Amino acid sequence: MCIRSGICLPCDSKFNLQIPLKNSHLEIPVKVRRVEKTDGFYDTMGVELLKPTKKYLKIVNSFKIALKTV
Repeated sequence: MCIRSGICLPCDSKFNLQIPLKNSHLEIPVKVRRVEKTDGFYDTMGVELLKPTKKYLKIVNSFKIALKTV
């Protein structure tokens, strides 16, 4: 997953990513695999999802299905 933010954590850092949903949120442990510099600032991180939840995988799968019908 690619995350663009104002700051980046160092490579190999681990943290819990929180994804807001309508009435709750998902919390998924991730590890920073790479960082990218744009205009002199490190503002993009590539993260590996360490233990994606079933709910997260269901959401991603629904996007795949929706894209196939377009």
